Amino acid sequence: AGHRARRTENGSRKEQMPELPEVEVTRRDMEREVSGKKFKAVEAADKNLVAPHKTKAEFAKRIEGHKVKSFDRRGTYVVGKLDSGDLWVIDLGATGRVLRVKGGKPAADASTMLTISFTTGGAIRLNDPKGASRTWVTTKEDFEELPEIVESGVDPLESPVPWQTFGQVLLANPRSKLKALLQNPKVVVGLGPVYSDEVLFNAGLLYDRTSDTLSA
Repeated sequence: AGHRARRTENGSRKEQMPELPEVEVTRRDMEREVSGKKFKAVEAADKNLVAPHKTKAEFAKRIEGHKVKSFDRRGTYVVGKLDSGDLWVIDLGATGRVLRVKGGKPAADASTMLTISFTTGGAIRLNDPKGASRTWVTTKEDFEELPEIVESGVDPLESPVPWQTFGQVLLANPRSKLKALLQNPKVVVGLGPVYSDEVLFNAGLLYDRTSDTLSA
């Protein structure tokens, strides 16, 4: 399905976001391709990419010479655990992609926002034609205090959720239309218009039915 734009109930574009399955695939790819490799050099195309760091050099200093021990996913963030104890956080936005580079291919282009080379050769690139991706290095404590993490809803891929528990979440949001509710990251993490449609179709429920009309 690819990364999609979240939309409001009237169909207007609201906020660019990746959908959960694509983020999880990226995490697995990075676990396989990047974990254990030492970072040699960092090239960021835009200072906005590495906000909240003040400069690109500040971001590079926090990551060069280090390895990622493993990759996790928290909501729609890909999170690498650096050997320094810090976390490398990647927000793909709606259209960001991470590519493995071998022998200089694929070549960098106008969509290349970040290139990180390895001491053993090769590199990874973060490409985003829309330029909405963000990445930064932070402490575990600061990351856990992000509103998106503190207020995140059910993660469908993290662990099975009893239907009674999910039912209580739905009923706690009365008179909410189901599609909009499923796309609310405070209720469910990482569902955009594509997968919320799939969920409702398989459940036999209309997108504009409200949560307070549901029975057990």
